[in-house]
Amino acid sequence: MRELRDLRPLREEVEALFHPGDSREPPRTGIEAEALPVRSDDGAPVPPRPRGAGGPGTLPILRAVAHRRGWTEEETTSGLPRFVLPAGGMDSFEPGGQI
Repeated sequence: MRELRDLRPLREEVEALFHPGDSREPPRTGIEAEALPVRSDDGAPVPPRPRGAGGPGTLPILRAVAHRRGWTEEETTSGLPRFVLPAGGMDSFEPGGQI
């Protein structure tokens, strides 16, 4: 692995690949990072909705974070909501429960 001291050549290469030169919009690049929450006691995946009374679920936690941070909850066709962030990002659930 090499150390990069000057990131300009890398930035120019990435921009050339992902941003056509004739675009009037400012260049934007996104990333899709997924997290799969698991239980600390047995490593089992934590589902979005709690299963049973008092069971763990990631949706209530994500809703609480969304409320505190001013995210907007939107319905989706999957039956699970997505959350739109004020700066334009989005958090959503994948079919396997990943966030």
